[in-house]
Amino acid sequence: MTPQRLTAQEGAKFQCQVEDCGMLFSQCDFKAHLEMHDETRDHPFLCSVKDCAKNFDRRTDLERHQNIHEVQRNRCKHCSRMFAREEELKR
Repeated sequence: MTPQRLTAQEGAKFQCQVEDCGMLFSQCDFKAHLEMHDETRDHPFLCSVKDCAKNFDRRTDLERHQNIHEVQRNRCKHCSRMFAREEELKR
């Protein structure tokens, strides 16, 4: 999956109706997004870091997640939250 792009409201054809989500999508990304909310889907890729219980349905998602255990974190100057990837600071 490519890095997530936020869809502007005027370009959105679909909005996720799952409680506390409400993300906007233009087209095919919407179907893939809905799968994320399916609690019955398989998550065969487990993080091997001690005390981390995260698991993922795609190897690429696991590899991206493992970066948070290895890289220096970035602190948001607005809310002071920490992020593993600099691109997350822009959201």
